[in-house]
Amino acid sequence: MLAYGTVFSGFLFNQLKQKKLKKILLVATGALTNSTSSQQGESIPGIAHAISIEI
Repeated sequence: MLAYGTVFSGFLFNQLKQKKLKKILLVATGALTNSTSSQQGESIPGIAHAISIEI
């Protein structure tokens, strides 16, 4: 999630302030794993958080 915050607070936020963009949807994704997940041969569940920002 750190990379999304860095990109938003820099480039994308400036685009919003300059009114070049009206809406942004940020989606951070990841996998729910532990140290034995890859050895069990089962699918690995995923997770995503979405943030919608509009002016």
